[in-house]
Amino acid sequence: MTNKLYKNKNWLYENFIVKSRTSYDIANELYTTQPVIHYWITKFNLNRNRKSPSNETKEQIRQTLKRKYKLRLLSKCLSDPIPKSTRIKALNSIIKPEYSTHINQGYKFIKINNKYLPESHYIWKKESEWGFIPKGFVVHHRNQDKLDNRIENLMCIPLETHVSIHKGGV
Repeated sequence: MTNKLYKNKNWLYENFIVKSRTSYDIANELYTTQPVIHYWITKFNLNRNRKSPSNETKEQIRQTLKRKYKLRLLSKCLSDPIPKSTRIKALNSIIKPEYSTHINQGYKFIKINNKYLPESHYIWKKESEWGFIPKGFVVHHRNQDKLDNRIENLMCIPLETHVSIHKGGV
């Protein structure tokens, strides 16, 4: 019968953090594999490299909290059905899209926080009554022009319907 001490948080903390043993060494001692040990180290959040709050200045903590708040607010603005005027103000205050000529597979992309997003998705989230794209839905260009991202030309439809439209069904 194998010894499952690695499931004991205190034992794993003592060996991995205090004694600085490697996960490979612990795995060999307990007759298990290194990924199993790594799983429990991650589950118990035992990380040797994490910074303690005492190492951070108040300004760094303030900046981190501010960044987290902005990301949470951005996420809320892009997914919650809130009034359009509020959504636009919040989006414009948090993110400033860098319009670029980056085109992939015929679609125009914009750069937001160093990530590329299809311009049609950004326009839909910002201008539509919905304010978000539900799971399982896609943004469809009514006139089939992938570069025409006017809100009048965009509609949000289920993926199955979208596939049937492009196969010539609907």
